Amino acid sequence: MALSTLTFHQPVRRTPPQTTSEFELRDQAIEHYAAGELDAAVHKTLLHLFGAAPTMEEIRRDGFRFVQGSSRVTMSIQGNEVTISVPLVRLPDGPTTTAALRYLLSRASGSGQLHQPRLRADDVRLEFREALERLHPVKLLEVLRGMPGAADSADDWMIAQFGAVALDREPAEALTAEEMARALEIWRAHWQEIEELLKEVQRKRSVWFLNEVTSHARGNLRYLLPLTGFLPGRLNESAALFNDSDADPTRREAALGKCIKEMRAIDEGMLRESLGHARYAISPMGEGTARVIVHYFGPGNYSETIKRLRASGKAMDAALALGSSFVSLLAHYAWPEDIATRVRAALDEASGRPFPEMAAILTRHARDLVDYVESAEEDEDEDGGDEGDAAEAEGEAQ
Repeated sequence: MALSTLTFHQPVRRTPPQTTSEFELRDQAIEHYAAGELDAAVHKTLLHLFGAAPTMEEIRRDGFRFVQGSSRVTMSIQGNEVTISVPLVRLPDGPTTTAALRYLLSRASGSGQLHQPRLRADDVRLEFREALERLHPVKLLEVLRGMPGAADSADDWMIAQFGAVALDREPAEALTAEEMARALEIWRAHWQEIEELLKEVQRKRSVWFLNEVTSHARGNLRYLLPLTGFLPGRLNESAALFNDSDADPTRREAALGKCIKEMRAIDEGMLRESLGHARYAISPMGEGTARVIVHYFGPGNYSETIKRLRASGKAMDAALALGSSFVSLLAHYAWPEDIATRVRAALDEASGRPFPEMAAILTRHARDLVDYVESAEEDEDEDGGDEGDAAEAEGEAQ
C-alpha cells in the first residue's frame, strides 16, 4: 500500500535546557591569555561554557568534574600542567584484546587530535594534557566540548564489539513505564515509515528525495528517542554512508535498506537497554537563532524547490522535505519557548494529513515562522539602536 501521510510523534526524549553562553566572557578569557594571566584565562573560559565554576584555587586543590551524557569528565591542574580525562573501558581478557587495541589506535586516536587514549594496566581513558602557557581558551573549549562525545562513541562500541567493561560511566535515568511504551511504539512506527519511503526512493529515482529520506531516517530518531549505549553509534555508522551526498546513490540506498533490516530485527530487550535520559552539563544542542530559521525557510533555492514541487503535483516530496526540516530544528537546536512551541505546533497540525494538505500546512507555518523571527529581530534592533544612540550621546557629552 502506497504511503499517504507521515506521523510526527510527540518526543520521549527530553530537550536539554537551553544554555546561553556569555561570549563576552570568552573574549575576556582570550584577552587574559594574551596578557599572560593564565589562571584568569582558564577560569573565564569555564564561566563562559558552564555559567558557574569553582575558583582556580579549588580546581588546583580538588579538580573540576562534570557529567556529559555517560561521560564523567575530570579537569585537574598540577603545577603548570592541565589534565582533562574521561574514563573509557577496562580491556577484555581474551582473544578480543588485540582487536580492541587496534580499534583504539585506528579510531580513537590520531596525530591531529587534541585528546588521545591512554592505557594504564587494563584501563583505558581519553586524556588531554597541556601546559598552561600553551592552553589557549579556544583550545580548552574544543577539548571540553569534544572529548565527552568521543568517549561516548568509543566506549559503547568497545563494550558491544569486544566485550570490554565499562569504566566509571554515568548511568542514564530510566524511562517511566508510559515513556517506554511510547518509545517502543515510536521505534516500530519509524522504521516501518522509513521502509515505505525507501520504496518511494527506488520508484522515483530522485537523489533529492533520497537526501530527504536519509536525513529524516536519522534526524527523526534523534529528536524523538533518548537512545544511549551501543545503538546510537551503530546508527551513526550506517548514517555516515546513507547520508553521504557524495556517495553513489545505489550504495546509499543499500546502506539504508540494510540499516532498516538491522534496526527492525533488534529485540525488545536490547532496545529497552538502549533507552534512558542522560544529563548534560554542556548542552549538546546548537543555539537556535533567527538566522537558522531563515536559512531553513527563508528565500533561496530550498524554498523555490519546495514551491516547484508543490506546483508540479509532487506533494509527498514537498511534505517530507518540510516535515524533516521542522523536525531537524527541534532535533539539533535549543530554542526559546515561543519558537519551540511554534515549530511543534506546525508538526502537530500537519501530522497524519494527506501529503497535499501537509505540504500546504507546513509551507504556511514556515512562512509565518520566518516572519515572526524577523519581526522579533527588528524589534531588538530598534531597542538596541536606541541604547546605542544614548550611549554614544553620553560619550560625546563626556
